[in-house]
Amino acid sequence: MKNVTYKVRIKNIIDEGKKRATYVFEKPKEFSWQEGSHISLALEEGLTNGQVNKDLMRKFSISTTLDEGVISISTRLDSSDSIYKKKLSTLCPGDQCYIYGCESKMPIRREDKNLVFISMGVGMATMRPIIRTYQQDQTGVRSVKNICVDRTGDHLYKDEISCDKSLNIDTLVAKSRGEFKDILNDGLSIDYNDSIFYIVGSNEFLKDTIKLLKDKNVRKENIMIDKSSESLEKYYNVPSYETMKVKDYQKFSSSFMPLGLTPGACSCGGNCTCK
Repeated sequence: MKNVTYKVRIKNIIDEGKKRATYVFEKPKEFSWQEGSHISLALEEGLTNGQVNKDLMRKFSISTTLDEGVISISTRLDSSDSIYKKKLSTLCPGDQCYIYGCESKMPIRREDKNLVFISMGVGMATMRPIIRTYQQDQTGVRSVKNICVDRTGDHLYKDEISCDKSLNIDTLVAKSRGEFKDILNDGLSIDYNDSIFYIVGSNEFLKDTIKLLKDKNVRKENIMIDKSSESLEKYYNVPSYETMKVKDYQKFSSSFMPLGLTPGACSCGGNCTCK
C-alpha cells in the first residue's frame, strides 16, 4: 500500500473558514487505511513518468475513517507562499491528484488508559479519525481529552467533535500558548501517570509540549507523534533538538503568522499546522 500510487478525483471542497479547506477525494476500491494515517498528495502535474516533483507534493493526514468511503484532507491555504499551495487553492471538484505513501504512526492504543489529544490548528485533521474510531468502539480506552490550540477559538470539526459526557470525551480550546499551559498545569484535569498523549503541531510546538510532558514525568513510550521513533527520541531529549535542521518560515511567507506564537522566526517553514 505504501508504494502504490493512485489517481483520485476531487469530489468536493469544503470551505472551513479562516482560510482553511477540506478536500474530499474519491476512494479507490482497493485503498484502505487506519486511523492516524497520512498520505502524500501530488498535484496532477506533479507526477511524470513515475517521478514526483517534490515542489508539487505534500504530506497530509487523512481526516476520514475507512467507513466514510472517501479520502479527505484539511489544510490552511495561506500557510505558505509555495507554488503547491497556490495551485492547490485553484483546484475544483472534478480535478485529479495522486496519492501514495499511506502510513500510520498514530493508531488508537487500547491499553486501558486515558487518551489525550493535543493539536495545533489544522492538526485536528489527524485527531478526527482517531476520535471517530473511539466513538465507534470505546474498548480499552478510559476517556478522551481533546485539547485544541487555536488562537481564533474556532477549531476544525467543532460541530461534530465536542464534549460528550456519555462517551467520556472532553474538548478544550486554548487561544494562546499561555492558556494551553494552564490546561496542562491543571493537576485535576489530566492524569499524567495513566494517559497516552498524541501531539500534532509545528516543530517548536512539539518540542515545547514534549518538554512540558517530560517535566511531568510522562514517559516517552506514552507520547505519540506523526513522525519516526528517532524524531520522538530527539524531541524527548531536548538538548539534541538544537541540532535538528529547521527552516526560516519568512523565506516561505511574508504574511503567515504561526498560530499562538509571538512575532518572530518560526521553526517549521511557515507550516505551523504541520500540514
